Amino acid sequence: GRLGVAVWSAIEENGVYAAMRDALRDAGAPELVTLITAPFVWPGARELAAAADAAGFRAARVETRTLPLTFEGGAAQVHASIAGTPLGPHLAALPPEPRARFADALKRRLAPLTTAGGAVTSSMRSHVLTAEA
Repeated sequence: GRLGVAVWSAIEENGVYAAMRDALRDAGAPELVTLITAPFVWPGARELAAAADAAGFRAARVETRTLPLTFEGGAAQVHASIAGTPLGPHLAALPPEPRARFADALKRRLAPLTTAGGAVTSSMRSHVLTAEA
C-alpha cells in the first residue's frame, strides 16, 4: 500500500493566513489566534518524513509545493471567506467592537499583499508526503 499526506507549511509561508493571525492579535483575540494557527503547526518536511519512517513506512519522500492564492475581491473577499472556515462562527460570536477591530486590522495586514488593482495575492505552501507500507 501507499501513503499520501499533505500538510500546510508554517503559517509565515502562507501570507493570507499569517495576515489573519496578526489581525486577530491586533484585535485582542488570542483564543482565535490559536484556532487559525492550528492547521499550520506541523514541523517541516524533514520531520514529516521522519514521522512516516518512525511509523514503519518506507521510501518516504516529501515535496514542498507552492501555489498562488488570489482574492480578486481584495480584503473584503478575504474577510468574507472566513465565514466558511472553523474560525467563522467564533469570529461571528465576538461583540461588534472586536469584530470591527479585526476587520480594520485585517485590511491593514493585507495591504502588503494587495495589488494596485485591489486584489490580494499571496501563495499557499504545503508539504506532500508519499511513502510505502
